[in-house]
Amino acid sequence: MKRFVIWKNRAKIDDKPLITFILTFLAFRSINILVEFVFNGSQIWEILNRVVLGILFIWAAIYLFKTGNLKRLLIPEAFCLIILIFSYVLGGIKIDTHLSKIIAIILGYLPMGIFVYCITDYKDLLKRIYWLSWPILILNTYVAVTSSTSSINYYNMPVGYSILLPTLVFYYFFFYKKKKILDLIGCMLGSLVILLYGSRGPLLCILALLVFMALSTIDFHNRNKLIQSFFWIGLFIVFAFFYREIIAFVLQRLKDFGLSSRNIRVMLDNLSFDSGRKIIYSYFIERINEKPLLGWGLMGGWTKTTSGGYPHNILIEFVLSFGYPIGVIISVAVMILYMQAFLSSSSYTRDVAIIFISFSVCLFYSESFVESYFFYISIGASIKCIVSSKNKNKQKTVLAI
Repeated sequence: MKRFVIWKNRAKIDDKPLITFILTFLAFRSINILVEFVFNGSQIWEILNRVVLGILFIWAAIYLFKTGNLKRLLIPEAFCLIILIFSYVLGGIKIDTHLSKIIAIILGYLPMGIFVYCITDYKDLLKRIYWLSWPILILNTYVAVTSSTSSINYYNMPVGYSILLPTLVFYYFFFYKKKKILDLIGCMLGSLVILLYGSRGPLLCILALLVFMALSTIDFHNRNKLIQSFFWIGLFIVFAFFYREIIAFVLQRLKDFGLSSRNIRVMLDNLSFDSGRKIIYSYFIERINEKPLLGWGLMGGWTKTTSGGYPHNILIEFVLSFGYPIGVIISVAVMILYMQAFLSSSSYTRDVAIIFISFSVCLFYSESFVESYFFYISIGASIKCIVSSKNKNKQKTVLAI
């Protein structure tokens, strides 16, 4: 009898500790939401969560040490500690209130980006995230339905963002790969759940991914790809002209089935993602001007008067945390990094980057980059895109010589 082997070739065996940590982290994020909304939280689960991830972190670190790549983990972690200490000195970080977040950054969010950068087989990573996306989608759909209320203004932001990753993955596989009906079902189900129970941030991320995919398929030397690109661009133009009619039609069909969507009603009243953001931005710009040179440090200058207390915009948050000089430099550097990753020639690495860059689009409207694992992954994958592209160019130059 043949043994069932999950990790078949050498590349996959090498990546096993890294991919296991990444997949476990993603799975636990969804289970956390189930425990929180369905079982009202559990201290035992929180402890188990941290213990398992801690063990997997040590396993991944040992692997990096054995392969001579431990510096890829230690250098970013040391740099992160310097920033955290700097933020503490500036009064941003409070040990008594931010300890759990500090641990999550050092042992969770940042390692996600580092391990994604260290992975060698991005095709295998995408495939495993794809198969994990199905249980995440089903689990979060269950949570969204069972925790919903009859209020017409109900929405569940954590569930919406949790279900966003599998939805983006299904869109990627459907449009970039074999266009399977199963992937289309995943796209439609994820989008529907977000539309009915989520916030508008995930919808913006889905739109961003579709735009990125349409732009990335433009090839004037390939007739089929060119037609496909113009087809999607044409759909965007049609939606832009007739969005009110389309939204009103969808809302009426949902009403026919006894369903409601806060997202659609808000967009029908006014196609805007403001929701009081101008007031929030004005407040934090005033806070920035109080410490324009060095800023408030990470998580500094936040307020309890807004949801989450953060600025709801990554560019404002950079400047708030580090001041105008460094904050502007970081903002420009991140935008350039994303652009270079999008234009790189590393196929599967670029695909991972595009998925998580699309996810990170929500940071221009909601969430905080400090606590967003997908931001760290987008940075790690984008840097790997650039490094891989440069290595390919060097190899081509050597072969040409």
